[in-house]
Amino acid sequence: MVAVSNRIFETERLRLREFVETDFDDVYSMLSDPIAMKYYPNPYTREHVRKWEDTGIERYQRHGHGLWVNELKDDNSFVGYVGLINHEIDEVAEIEIGYMLKKEFWGKGYATEAAHGCKNYGFEILKQTKLVSFIDPANLPSKRVTERIGMGFERSAFI
Repeated sequence: MVAVSNRIFETERLRLREFVETDFDDVYSMLSDPIAMKYYPNPYTREHVRKWEDTGIERYQRHGHGLWVNELKDDNSFVGYVGLINHEIDEVAEIEIGYMLKKEFWGKGYATEAAHGCKNYGFEILKQTKLVSFIDPANLPSKRVTERIGMGFERSAFI
């Protein structure tokens, strides 16, 4: 079960909350890192990160959910982001579980823990019957996260 309070939910080790202005430097550090952005066309510029954050705030207002800051409960360290994003794919409304972590937090189970919490939130709180994830086929660590939370391959799609 996901504990929810003011659009924040917690897992065993993590707290997920909405982005605030003071998160910018952490987000920029992650999204401008060429290693973390390996499966994206390019690392993000400061301007791109500002637009990305603005879009995130619009998602909260429009859908009541979006990407959330993923932080450690014990010391509030910024781990990355995870959340639920509305998309329209092939004229079908889909909600994606999306996530990215700062590379120093890779390999510790945080992505799986956070994605599992989002899966539960999507089914239990948002009452969805289906959730998806869009992953570059070469991104094996991300594919393993979805497998660990019980998701399987359905089809290829372009967003």
